[in-house]
Amino acid sequence: MWQLLKDDIVSAPSLTPRQGWMQLPDAPGLGVTLNETVLEAAKNKAKGALQ
Repeated sequence: MWQLLKDDIVSAPSLTPRQGWMQLPDAPGLGVTLNETVLEAAKNKAKGALQ
């Protein structure tokens, strides 16, 4: 459901499907770099909704 997200939490590599397929990253671990700014904003938004 990547297309439903307002902001992409993955900053690298691009995980956009092409013709219904996605290229698997070849970096260590999961192979992705998270966008810490977007994650922090989502955390703050969720925290505010719970209060």
